[in-house]
Amino acid sequence: MNDEIQTITFEESVQLRPGMYLGSTDGIGIINLISGLIKECIFIYKTDQLFFSIEFGGDGISFQINSDVDASVILQQLSDKHWKDKVYFRILSALAEHLEIVDGTKLSTSGVTINFQLNKAIFKDMSLDYQHLTEELILLALLNRGTEILIKDTTQKHINQNYFNFPNGIFYLYERIKKDNLGATSFEIFYEGQMKEIKYQIALAYRNAWYPTPTVLSFANDTQTKNGGALVGGVLDGLILACRRYVKSNLLSNHKIKRKKFYNGLIMVCSVRGDNLLFEGSFKESIGTLEVRKQAKEIIYNLVYNYLNSDKDKAEKLLWRFDETQLGSNMF
Repeated sequence: MNDEIQTITFEESVQLRPGMYLGSTDGIGIINLISGLIKECIFIYKTDQLFFSIEFGGDGISFQINSDVDASVILQQLSDKHWKDKVYFRILSALAEHLEIVDGTKLSTSGVTINFQLNKAIFKDMSLDYQHLTEELILLALLNRGTEILIKDTTQKHINQNYFNFPNGIFYLYERIKKDNLGATSFEIFYEGQMKEIKYQIALAYRNAWYPTPTVLSFANDTQTKNGGALVGGVLDGLILACRRYVKSNLLSNHKIKRKKFYNGLIMVCSVRGDNLLFEGSFKESIGTLEVRKQAKEIIYNLVYNYLNSDKDKAEKLLWRFDETQLGSNMF
């Protein structure tokens, strides 16, 4: 009996268990691979000012990065055995039966093109859900506002082609939500900036009628944190603290600030980006970085408190829901 532990390379591990790395070996796995390559490019080039052109055709997939990028960096990702955190280029190398790197700078053009065909013995079903793909790419473009993505699929009966670029980032999502919801907004707060090394985009609003259902969307880096976490909690902490301080300083004795009432009619769209963010849950459903909660609380507290003090009419439109002399304030 041989008691020696057999070791295998990363590439061999990917080939043995491709579903573990991409989620599946069908169209969903291909979508995860494309999304991972885009995220990895943004990471290794340390900029989101990149133009991606992706084409699905009968001869395989063309993944092009149209920008002033150094092709040698991509080549390094394909061969670097010590690259631990970002591995999608190595996954691609392990799963492609044909792989070609075209350095545009050597052809008097810009960018890098990666042409590849995935191993049919591994990917037995390569049918692609184009709608699912576009949803993933839209999210990446929203969260990386400098990124442009052009996608083309010629494998279907009719050609599909889309272009995604959202210079306003998640504020685009906020404007869409505001238009789709009933009731005009009577209170709006926007923040875009950075504290220490952490970047934020926050849009906060209330509809001017009593609609109980809140709309809350939160994101951390390239992930939608569906259960919120530190960012959403910090925004609410700051909002509540500002309202309580205003009520106390203005002797509004009829106003009872209750956390649950802050959700009624709320629209919140927020994102945070930074290194070493702590995610919680099996599928990164929430963010748990305490520094994010602390910073978001400080940001929103200052903005809201200044907003309330700037105009008493504005303050009343936000705080009426806490006035116990108002019938509506006791509805929920």
